[in-house]
Parts: sequence; C-alpha cells; structure tokens
Amino acid sequence: MFELDIPRGSRTAVALPKPWLLTAEMKQWAATHAPLVDVTEETKQFVEYWREGEGKGKKKKNWELTWRNRMKRKQGDYERTAPGSTVTSAWDGYKEVSEG
Repeated sequence: MFELDIPRGSRTAVALPKPWLLTAEMKQWAATHAPLVDVTEETKQFVEYWREGEGKGKKKKNWELTWRNRMKRKQGDYERTAPGSTVTSAWDGYKEVSEG
C-alpha cells in the first residue's frame, strides 16, 4: 500500500506548478498502479485540464496525489471497458424512469 509522507494540513493550496514534471518515480508508480493508462498522454490531459480547462486557477494542497487519483480513476475506466471485463459499472442496472 502506498502512503504519502505528508502531515495533514501542512501545505498551503496552490495552483498547478509551472512546470509540472512527470518524474521517474511517478512513472514507476503508474506502471504498478495504472498499467493500462498511457501515462504521458493522461498527464498532458491532466495539465491541460488544470491550466486551461474547468480546473484553471483551482488550488490543491497536493498535486501529485491529485495526479495519482486521476491515474487510478483512468485505470478503473479501462478495466471496466476492457474486452472480457467482469468489472461492473456504477451504471449497471440503471433504468430511465418516465414520469406518467
């Protein structure tokens, strides 16, 4: 299990740093925890979202943790959509109810 060595409340929230660097340690983490994810492409999209998209100007206390959460979420997306996957979606069993 991975644990961050960061005491709660010890950091001030900041906008995504420039430059945002994808380190060797981050790539290694992703290879273990998000092997189906194209880490380089998803990191580009992560940076674009937080710099130019809906996340622009929003602040976080721990950007690496935010990045890891995105990689884990993308891994889950790929696992759900992989051919032969037995992972179910939160939408399984969803039905549209018409008002009558």
